[in-house]
Amino acid sequence: GLVLILLLDAALLGGITVRHSVIWGKNNMQTNKLMENFVQTVEPIKILPEKLKQILGDGFIFENGCVFFKSFELGIDAHDFDVDVVKERFLDFSGFEHSLNKFHIEDFCESHLFPTALLFVKEFRKTWQKSMTELGCVSTLSFQQDEEFGDIATFTFHVLREDETVINTDAFEDFAHPIAVDLIIPVLSS
Repeated sequence: GLVLILLLDAALLGGITVRHSVIWGKNNMQTNKLMENFVQTVEPIKILPEKLKQILGDGFIFENGCVFFKSFELGIDAHDFDVDVVKERFLDFSGFEHSLNKFHIEDFCESHLFPTALLFVKEFRKTWQKSMTELGCVSTLSFQQDEEFGDIATFTFHVLREDETVINTDAFEDFAHPIAVDLIIPVLSS
């Protein structure tokens, strides 16, 4: 079942204030009310389409302090990074990653878009926690129902960095579409 909780420990979340938090399975997602309403109506699925499994199976590449999906073969390497250009175009490395890691779930599945997107977020979390144990992450899922283009589910992520915020969770209710942010806290070394 669905359980709603309120997270109060902003320090643990890198200073991010959380308005709504939805536990769906073992995921912890901060949502706006629109997403909360969508999640309550979804019947979960258990198996990701092969194309989405492949994205996760290929893992990540780590270049010059940034992390990207390996399967998208962005042609990025450490020599392509000019810190000043990244800051000028994207404000910071989190914005850079957020832009380059963004993709549409519907391009990789043929049915059950919203349950598939939620399952992808859960599986992304597991993959990240297994392979990037020392880095925190912020993944974002948004959903849009468009009369002209149909249903759209957009996923992206960036490394959790101090003083870099791409999505302001304090302004969640101002978003026109359902949105969820999953904060993955790194495993702390003892």
